[in-house]
Amino acid sequence: MHIALNASAELLHADLGRLREHAERAADDGFSGWWLAQTGLVDALTAFTALANTAPGLEFG
Repeated sequence: MHIALNASAELLHADLGRLREHAERAADDGFSGWWLAQTGLVDALTAFTALANTAPGLEFG
């Protein structure tokens, strides 16, 4: 079973370091994916690009 984590609430802080730590924890905790909703706060695709090497094997979406 593949379970992904919705990390959209983390966008309220607009802190790339915090997003990176959250994605790393998700991978360490065994989640298969980590996703963000597109909002006016932070561009989700830009965040995914910046975090692409954070957690190898973690699917971003």
